[in-house]
Amino acid sequence: MKTILSPYWKIIGALLVIFVSGSTLGYFAGSGSSDVPAPIEERVSPQTWEEKALASFRDSMELTQEQIAAISPIFNRASTEVIDRRDEALFEIYQRMLVLHDEVHEYLDPEQQKKLAKSREKMQLTIRKRFPSFLTE
Repeated sequence: MKTILSPYWKIIGALLVIFVSGSTLGYFAGSGSSDVPAPIEERVSPQTWEEKALASFRDSMELTQEQIAAISPIFNRASTEVIDRRDEALFEIYQRMLVLHDEVHEYLDPEQQKKLAKSREKMQLTIRKRFPSFLTE
């Protein structure tokens, strides 16, 4: 049974990371009128993620109590890794957005460049506050 559930878990984890990354990037790409980067929610606790992911999996797979008891430790073990990978993905998206700012800067007029600079400052502040463990000095 463990070999059957393992691929399901990997798929759920991968889809979660893709969804969060895509949603964040989509917000940035679609919000050209705003000079404020998308807010990033506080770090979700592994326990919260585990509870929500297991509940979703339970409901979509219509699991029995025995199955829930059997797979709960799998979700528990993976929850910290999923949250850490989510943070890594979000950090990389923010880093890519800063590169994007550099790439488009020369194509903007002076007023647009001021807005971009303001957005960049806010984004850098968000990065420093939200992802201090990923920053190297």
